Amino acid sequence: MIDEKIDVIICTKNRQKELGNCLRSLGEQSYKNFDIIIVDQSDNGDAFTYKDFKFFGNNSVKIDHIKDSGSGLSRARNIGITASNSNYLVFVDDDGVLDKNCLLEYSKNLNRYDFVAGRILNFDKTRYNRNHGENSVDINNMFKVFFVSGGNFGFQKRICEKIGIFDTTLGAGKKFGASEETDFCYRAYLNGFKGFYCSKAIYYHPHIKLDKQKIISYGLGRGFFYRKDVGARKIILLIIEIIFRVNMILFTALLSRKINCMIHYYILKAEISCFVTYRKTRLSYKMRR
Repeated sequence: MIDEKIDVIICTKNRQKELGNCLRSLGEQSYKNFDIIIVDQSDNGDAFTYKDFKFFGNNSVKIDHIKDSGSGLSRARNIGITASNSNYLVFVDDDGVLDKNCLLEYSKNLNRYDFVAGRILNFDKTRYNRNHGENSVDINNMFKVFFVSGGNFGFQKRICEKIGIFDTTLGAGKKFGASEETDFCYRAYLNGFKGFYCSKAIYYHPHIKLDKQKIISYGLGRGFFYRKDVGARKIILLIIEIIFRVNMILFTALLSRKINCMIHYYILKAEISCFVTYRKTRLSYKMRR
């Protein structure tokens, strides 16, 4: 178990109620040695007024509320990384809640591994689309990098000195609206850092409400990831992705699941479109000195 405090980084925008629920779940954690950094991009300037919030008697918890006039999840996460004074960082989305032992599991594993992915379930404890099962496993190949979901994962800040931080071209709030955590952990894996999927570090998330624009943005993010710094590994990953999406399109079509079929179709179309039309852009993930 780690001795140093964990910094929990929450990036938020216009979700005051949801953020309050997330913070209350942090107040109920069995592990107490942590601080909180809130990076707030809300349109009204405040997603959370913490002066009215009692942190369940855990007065040792410091809440650092940073207001940011910019946009983009990766930008907000990078601000949180820069503001942190801890080597151990955990990122959770603002619209869900943590299991009471979630941070305890991170405290057990963040000193043994360089990055750790938690498990995400729906509020009703059913399977979520980024839930990789009940068995914890080492992330020891490039395929398992996809076990990481940005809504519930952590890493040692020291690895940023070698691989940089999040690429702000990717992530929610941008045209390429996904895969920023995949890109980060893929770079970590290529640089020899060790990862772990911890099924006991559980975070509960609401059912995703998808529209066509979000689906396409997700696919563009995936396509950008595959095309960026493309080489043999990325080509292999893309081929596997195409095979998976085509199979899912056929499978859901046979079962007359029109909505699911269209989701996979739009994701695949956006991925291929982005990969084919990609133009090299300035990479924006270097660690700030």
